[in-house]
Amino acid sequence: MRRIHLALAVLATLAALPPARAQPAPAAPPAPQAPAPAAPAPAPAAKPPGVTVDLSGWLIANAYWSDGGLNASDLPQWATTAHSTAGMTVRQSRVRAALGLPVDGLLGGAVLKGLVEADFMGTYVNSDASMPQVRLRHAYLTAACARGNLTLLVGQTWSLFGGPWFAASLGHVALPRFAGAGYLYRRAPQVRLTAEAGRGRDVGVTAAVAALASSGDKATSQNQLVGERAGVPDAEGRLALVLRRAGKAWLEVGASGRFGQQLWKLDGLSTPREERLTGWGVAADGRLEVPHLVVQGGTFMGEVLGGYGSVAPVVRPTKDATDATKLDAISPVRTGGFWAQAVVTPIPVLQLLGGYGIEEPRTSDLPAGAEATTIERNQQVSGGAILALTSRWKVSLEGTLYTTETLDGARRESTQVEVGSLYAF
Repeated sequence: MRRIHLALAVLATLAALPPARAQPAPAAPPAPQAPAPAAPAPAPAAKPPGVTVDLSGWLIANAYWSDGGLNASDLPQWATTAHSTAGMTVRQSRVRAALGLPVDGLLGGAVLKGLVEADFMGTYVNSDASMPQVRLRHAYLTAACARGNLTLLVGQTWSLFGGPWFAASLGHVALPRFAGAGYLYRRAPQVRLTAEAGRGRDVGVTAAVAALASSGDKATSQNQLVGERAGVPDAEGRLALVLRRAGKAWLEVGASGRFGQQLWKLDGLSTPREERLTGWGVAADGRLEVPHLVVQGGTFMGEVLGGYGSVAPVVRPTKDATDATKLDAISPVRTGGFWAQAVVTPIPVLQLLGGYGIEEPRTSDLPAGAEATTIERNQQVSGGAILALTSRWKVSLEGTLYTTETLDGARRESTQVEVGSLYAF
């Protein structure tokens, strides 16, 4: 009994105690951290820009027939007493490579470009018309400043004198239409600087100056060009006013000039000496373009212009009485002329052409002794049509009347008809 009471007392004591707090559950282990993203692989170093080459050109085929003599079977300039001819040629075809050139982060962001162009207007191999030789036309580099209003050109291309316009033709491409009859042209190595004001605006002005390789025929008894013997380059310049509408030029008029020297040896004199001859020229040119019509042309006057395709002799020589290979005196020959052409486009695929050109050397300056071949006046009247068969292929039919008067009083007329095909690639 006593044990029972003792057990009950213990139980009562335990019951009076405060309840024990529950043991908190152990905390869950922390979640593992996500791994840090891997560092991106370094980008490969950019390659410096390289040279880009854009090849293009023209495939030109021509057939021609002449009634009367001309100085050349294809691409003639004046009438002669030669026989009528007919033939075909592809030598006006040309290939060009337009180059994009890197500046390596230098030159203040200037844009460098280049052009190399060749045709097949060199001499024939063994007089075989199917084997014309390659001729270099253009090879130059241009550097245009970032603003685009100043451009430096170094290399061979067209001269400034006479203006930049060419008469439209598929028959006369390598040798411009009206060459020898009022149209002057020359390609030469040069250094040229061109500045533009109002670029892209409605009114703009362009000014250009150039130093060119000297021009001139070989001096008598000298295996040197008389221009090179003068020791100074030719100088040219052109100033033009440009009117634009919606960013496109519709009128441009320009004035240009040139200056050069030649050094001739007067080796027929008892005391041989050298004489310096000055050549000069002034010219004006213009082009008007309105809907369905383009009118363009130019005029010139000057002395010692043989290097520009003039029909006038470079000089009037006085040959030694005892040795015709030697000179006693020389004097310059003055000449002048003009050309003009209208191109009517009644529908987008058809162009109708009509033009005229003339050159007249001053008669009193012309040399005596070769009156039958010395040209006193040369004229060309030309017309035709150009039809676009596709966006790249054009064909043409053209006719030209050549009228040439020589110092002996003779007047000769010859006509040539040309069929042309040009595919641009």
